[in-house]
Amino acid sequence: MPYPSMSDYREVLQNPRVAFKNPELQTANVKQTPLGLPVLVSGGFALTTCVTTKTNGHNTKWAIRCFHKEVPDLQERYQYISNFLQKQTDKFFVNFHYEPEGIQVRGSWYPIVKMAWVEGDALNEYIEDNLNKPTSLSNLAEQVKLISKRLHELKMSHGDLQHGNMLVHSGNPILIDYDGMYVPGMPYKYSNEIGHINFQHPGRRGSFFNERVDRFSTIVLYVTLIILDSYPSLWNKYHTGENLLFSRIDYQDTNSSALFLDLEKIPKLAPLVNRFKQLCLCSIEDIPPLHEFLNNSIFLPPLQAAFRPSIEKDTLNSSNFIQRQFKVLASTNLQEIVKQEGERITIVGQVISAKYYAEGGMFFINFGNRWDSLGHYKPFTVVIFAQGIEKIYKVKKWDISALEGLKEKYVEITGLLGLYPKNGYLTPQIILEDPYHLKIITGAEARQLLAPPPPQASDPTPPRRTQPTSSTSNRIPPRPKPPTTISGSQTTSSSGSPSVPPRPLPPRPVPPPQPQVVQPISSTTRGSTPPSQTTYPVASSSRSSSQTSSNSSSQTSSNSSSHSSKSSTTSSNDCFIATATFGTPYAPEVNRYRRFRDEYLRKTFLGTEFIRAYYYVAPALAKVIRNNPKLKKIMVILLTKLSKLLPLK
Repeated sequence: MPYPSMSDYREVLQNPRVAFKNPELQTANVKQTPLGLPVLVSGGFALTTCVTTKTNGHNTKWAIRCFHKEVPDLQERYQYISNFLQKQTDKFFVNFHYEPEGIQVRGSWYPIVKMAWVEGDALNEYIEDNLNKPTSLSNLAEQVKLISKRLHELKMSHGDLQHGNMLVHSGNPILIDYDGMYVPGMPYKYSNEIGHINFQHPGRRGSFFNERVDRFSTIVLYVTLIILDSYPSLWNKYHTGENLLFSRIDYQDTNSSALFLDLEKIPKLAPLVNRFKQLCLCSIEDIPPLHEFLNNSIFLPPLQAAFRPSIEKDTLNSSNFIQRQFKVLASTNLQEIVKQEGERITIVGQVISAKYYAEGGMFFINFGNRWDSLGHYKPFTVVIFAQGIEKIYKVKKWDISALEGLKEKYVEITGLLGLYPKNGYLTPQIILEDPYHLKIITGAEARQLLAPPPPQASDPTPPRRTQPTSSTSNRIPPRPKPPTTISGSQTTSSSGSPSVPPRPLPPRPVPPPQPQVVQPISSTTRGSTPPSQTTYPVASSSRSSSQTSSNSSSQTSSNSSSHSSKSSTTSSNDCFIATATFGTPYAPEVNRYRRFRDEYLRKTFLGTEFIRAYYYVAPALAKVIRNNPKLKKIMVILLTKLSKLLPLK
């Protein structure tokens, strides 16, 4: 069953009082971007946001994981994990609570994981900041060794040990993201994920799900830290943003790996590197735990190549064989790009324009002209906030002039894909946060990246639950059926991971039915004047004003022809006049009016009657405001002052 999209979650997180069921979270403050939108980061099956609650004058931060993909046996798996971890006192675990009815979207409840927020650096960021502090990296390697031994003693595995799931606080690593964890007593024979390919043995499949899953990953982490402890210069040469040093291709063909060839020239590292090379060619079932791997008296299994029967030697040596963690798409292939909302993907293409806007402190990299469109979609765009610009200068020494010099060059960009509205169109965008995820390439390299990958051995698909769990909270109502085609679609070549199932196209912006006519929402924030060829990243719901009836729990399509006045009054979530005035339904002022309606007006008879009258006249008034710039300026002043007088906490 489909889960809410990234846009859905961004919308409801604007109003925690309505979104969350947990009373503590209802009063929380959601971390926002510089544009005042909820921050969402991707991790496995979920999108994570940071919220701050206040209890007895004390602020507490939580990581809220909202699921946007179906996870087989999600509630049962987390129950096993919770029961097991509650008995452990290890400091590298994080307290969490699974809530089957945690967040409300479109009138239905969906699960969340409420996890204690960890103040720390991602492993790759910590390494980069401590490359010139050798003892920091060697101490961290010892910490990894202790974690590996403890997981071995507990007969459990994390399932996806990698730089993004290990945070470092005061030199101590902490594990996060427990979606793929294995604990003793689990009856499942398949993992619901196979981890990041740059930290996993090439032979790992979904059917390999036991306490030995993390053995190869912990060895990769330890060996990498030991190497960088003595030779930090290798970081700039081999770190890509999606690894530390090693990548999947290094494990698949150790003899041709440039990294292994460099390491073999260092006598000090030769014994460790040679043993690690042996492991890459062993069967995954024979990988020993880290402490045994480091014991030179332990005999390693004989060399094998059974784990890669479908990959020919010539293919491995070919420059066209580049196996990646994320799907790779051409920047012009909008028909496929827009299907990836909420996913981390890699986009390859030629930059059409690159420009900095000092007013908002943001930089835009556009891969199409403002007048171009494909159906209801605008060209792909990259947005870089001020913090990202600072990181790029720190890592790459690129200033604004260097970024503007990207025009007409081919680039490779990796990040979380979002869809944002402007003037009736949806624009696919990636907000760049990691400088290593932006790379200048040649036209030949772009064609190579987009070439179809060779066929690979597939793993049997784990059985999926066909019936909902006994808890009624997990019954997901069907979403309105989106269009399956885009008129005038292009056929640009692309390549991607076979493990990522195709997704339907997101619903295009559709005008709501009469009489409640709602014009396309502009994403321009109040007080800013972005250029027409760029789109500010503003979250939206691309559904129309179809709502849940007050007397029925069934959902209607966004193309529903009509609604009763009573249904519109009690269920509509639109603030027509305020939205038309400020240009976006996510302006802080609009959110205040929405809260005033939900928390005060709807609780009284007179308030309900006022709402009924408002929804009768507001659509027409909103249209007048949108079409009259002078009136719009006056309304901005009036509604801004009035919003400050509302009796909200």
